Amino acid sequence: HRALGFIALSFNFHVLHFCGVIKDYQRRRLRRKAAMGCKERGRLLPCRSSWGSGGILLLLLFTAAEAFSVGVGPDANRKARILVLGGTGFVGGKVCDEAAAAGMDVVAFSRRGRPKEETTAARADERHPGSITWKAGDAASPKDLEDLFRGDQFDAVVHAIGLLLDSESGFVDLNKLASGSGSVPSASSTYDRVTRQTALGALEKFHIHIANRKEEGSPLPGFPFLFISAAEAGWPDVPLGPQIESIAPPFLVKYLKAKRAVEFEMEAMNRKRAMGGGGIKSPLPRCVIFRPSLVWTPSRPQALLSVGPFYVGNALGVPFVDRPVTVEALAQAVTAAARLEEVQGVQRFPEIDKLSGQVSQ
Repeated sequence: HRALGFIALSFNFHVLHFCGVIKDYQRRRLRRKAAMGCKERGRLLPCRSSWGSGGILLLLLFTAAEAFSVGVGPDANRKARILVLGGTGFVGGKVCDEAAAAGMDVVAFSRRGRPKEETTAARADERHPGSITWKAGDAASPKDLEDLFRGDQFDAVVHAIGLLLDSESGFVDLNKLASGSGSVPSASSTYDRVTRQTALGALEKFHIHIANRKEEGSPLPGFPFLFISAAEAGWPDVPLGPQIESIAPPFLVKYLKAKRAVEFEMEAMNRKRAMGGGGIKSPLPRCVIFRPSLVWTPSRPQALLSVGPFYVGNALGVPFVDRPVTVEALAQAVTAAARLEEVQGVQRFPEIDKLSGQVSQ
């Protein structure tokens, strides 16, 4: 668009210059004939280029340039490329599945690399051969994140790294049963490291990444950074929430502290973005925070034993109990939010329900 605009402007100046030269030549020719006593009366050619006609020409060329930029700009002919941190996990694997189904190129990053058989991520790989790239690494490692972003061009990042019971909880061995992907945390897997460090490290790298992109535009508006938090992170804002948290076990308090630390930075970035922070040269990511309660799937009906009481509590109007959501609905909501510029900030289960219905729109 800019290049065509400059060409139009340059062309306009050349037209003005050429017409001026022609008129000067005609005037000199008529003066010479008059000096020789020639009775022939010459007439200047109707070369009426002016800033008015030149402006019309310039406007037409700019209009053509605008139409050209809309039709075949840097975003029109390429697929969106999305990075899913924790892509082999229970939630992350389903996000990979939905994003690939929506026509996106997906890069799944996790400690495991390729998914285990019979997992959500493995089924996604089978359904969408060639659409998902599996990469292994530690999202808490600045070097691994640097290597991940270097040389690639991501339009969105999803942080789906989850940890229910960390290495300091005293219940780490129960993750095999509690985790949707059956993962077992390492000795260094604390809530702070797995949640806060990985999310904020990725958010910082993504901000730098989009500022250094070769292409200005993106198929996904606002360069979304989407974070899977927890409904309980919102307890301070609901009736009886603070009282419930005051009697919560220590590991849950640490879990929520890590989630809120990430949410705080993302909300601050959204506020700065709303005030024009970052500017054109260093745009800030559009931050979206999902706060699901328990996440489950109908393909594992035994999960109803744990999610059932939450459904009942929410139906009875208990203010600090959010209704559970299926992993399918959550992944669809994440995929839809990546494509909708107006979606930012906290999304609870009503918003998740609404977004999941828009995934194919």
